[in-house]
Amino acid sequence: MTLTRIDLLRMQYRDLVAADAELRVPAGWMAAFERWLDDLDQARRAVGSGKPILVLECVPGNGGLDRRVSLPWCPPKGLHERVEAADRRLDETCARTCRECGSPGAPRFVGGVMLVACEAHAQGFPAIKRRGNGK
Repeated sequence: MTLTRIDLLRMQYRDLVAADAELRVPAGWMAAFERWLDDLDQARRAVGSGKPILVLECVPGNGGLDRRVSLPWCPPKGLHERVEAADRRLDETCARTCRECGSPGAPRFVGGVMLVACEAHAQGFPAIKRRGNGK
């Protein structure tokens, strides 16, 4: 039996990832996903409580990775801030990284769906141009 990178990450982060978590991460975003898991694990350890964070789902969404993470009802001080920082880092990385190969990419509308792709994986679709004011 050959283990996938997702299988190995499930084993490495068994206290963080739910046994039945749905994890579907494109190859180009795998390194960012692994950094996100590491950030969450460090947040969990920093607040010093048992298992306050549990990843339930991480799947491709519209231009990034959609995630569901369970946090405790009364989280330890600082936990939300650390989780939000990990989420921001993952979102920023996915927004500029090709989901197929991990090369620098840009958001593009492909068949009505926003994807982040490099020129080689853009299928001829142009990058979405953003104005200087963020609109």
